[in-house]
Amino acid sequence: MDEKEYAGRCRFVGVDTKREPISGGHWIEIKKMLSIGEIKRIEGAGITRVTVPGQAPTTELDYAEYSFTRMDVYLTDWSLKNKEGKDIAVSPSAIRALDEDTFDEIEAVLSAHVEALAAKKKARLGAREQNTR
Repeated sequence: MDEKEYAGRCRFVGVDTKREPISGGHWIEIKKMLSIGEIKRIEGAGITRVTVPGQAPTTELDYAEYSFTRMDVYLTDWSLKNKEGKDIAVSPSAIRALDEDTFDEIEAVLSAHVEALAAKKKARLGAREQNTR
């Protein structure tokens, strides 16, 4: 996308999704792009403030909470079923009920997606910076 196309884009994020395959012939559907509200929700997930008397407050990241929130924000659908073969809707409780291997597999797909988005953003910002010189 060149600078002119970028400037004329819609500045609001809709729910545009894509399907990604996972093992066993299953798939997940994830958001192609997040709104700033969703980004900030993920950024703030799992952060706690720790106060120790006599010391400056610090912040810590509960990585598990961060991971659950990121998955909840990005996932819109999946083909996963329960033991009885019934569809299970994506929800925070369903995500927390996944087995470890499935969670890790979905997490890897999300990480690759997020890294690809970051690379596109970096390239776009780099191109914009070159155009302003």
